[in-house]
Amino acid sequence: MAPLKIVFAIKAMRLPGGGAERVLAVVTAELARRGHDVTLISRDPPGTTDYHRTNVSRIRMGSRHLESASRAMDMLRWVPALRRLIKSLQPDVAVGFMHSTYLPMGLALRGTGIPMVASEHTVYEHYSSRRVERLLLQTAPALVDVITVVSQQARDSFPSGLRRRMVVVSNPVSSKSHAASERGKFGRRLVVAIGRLDHAKDHACLIAAFASIADAHPAWDLAIAGEGECRQALEAQISDLGLGQRVRLLGAVSDVDGLLSEADVFAMASRYESFGLATAEALMHSIPAIGFADCPGTNELIVDRHNGLLVDPRPDRVANLADALLLLFKNDALRVNLGANGPNSIAQYDVGSVVDRWEEILRAALKTPQLKVSA
Repeated sequence: MAPLKIVFAIKAMRLPGGGAERVLAVVTAELARRGHDVTLISRDPPGTTDYHRTNVSRIRMGSRHLESASRAMDMLRWVPALRRLIKSLQPDVAVGFMHSTYLPMGLALRGTGIPMVASEHTVYEHYSSRRVERLLLQTAPALVDVITVVSQQARDSFPSGLRRRMVVVSNPVSSKSHAASERGKFGRRLVVAIGRLDHAKDHACLIAAFASIADAHPAWDLAIAGEGECRQALEAQISDLGLGQRVRLLGAVSDVDGLLSEADVFAMASRYESFGLATAEALMHSIPAIGFADCPGTNELIVDRHNGLLVDPRPDRVANLADALLLLFKNDALRVNLGANGPNSIAQYDVGSVVDRWEEILRAALKTPQLKVSA
């Protein structure tokens, strides 16, 4: 089949961001490798460097309002310039990553005849405290031809009006696996968590759980990678617990593979995930993963007692999470066996299979606006 000319757009690539930015870099790179003509547009200032780099044509439009670009007025300001740019590129199909981009992009492409794919990377619960964004989201079916979501659970979380336009395409997972025997070579054992420092990730719960068993297991440390609005509160919690030498907030980490290569256990206390990309990456590294059994996304990736541990949040999230950590701290054989099952348990999320699905969706959108494609 003939290669496609595809325009992708996202708010920013120079900022640490999260899983969506990593996914975009991987997907666009693989599409380009397959011969498609791929351009990636963002609102980053010209001349800046992408945090997650990709080998495709880049256009940085610049924005004085980048840090608040998800706000309604800032999104609307972008529409005329985005329309002119995309029309000049004459793509076969356009893709907007996350609502801060796909909503203004949908407006920009109205009447152009260019098929539009929206890529959503969260669950509907994310919008529960964001009234304006939630209202704007209801306009998506009138603006775009199809909306991708990263899991069936994520799709099921949305109202029926949005759900009817949604199809599932999982996040790709690519990394080099590291044998469990290579870890702990410096005499320290390490629990790793990766995710924004926000309330949904609930790193405070993980820190509290680790603190409750830290004295009895002095060889273990905790490292949390990510940035966000909860940093100050988490720093205060770590200080109050006297764990400044045992718990580290690493900030944004670009070399996720490098960090995971040092980990013995991966643990996330998230209350919800759309997919759980960091968890999947940990499993690919043969690291046993711990998460809560009621957490969407996490509970699709972790199979209890097969590749990790699923924790019952009742009656006490902190105490039950501490028990799961303790079990893996004390049982080397279990930790290694669970980790060994990780890569095969997520084999369906390999880059090739996921980008095959992207190609199917993009070609269907090109042939039939408001496409009929299997959910």
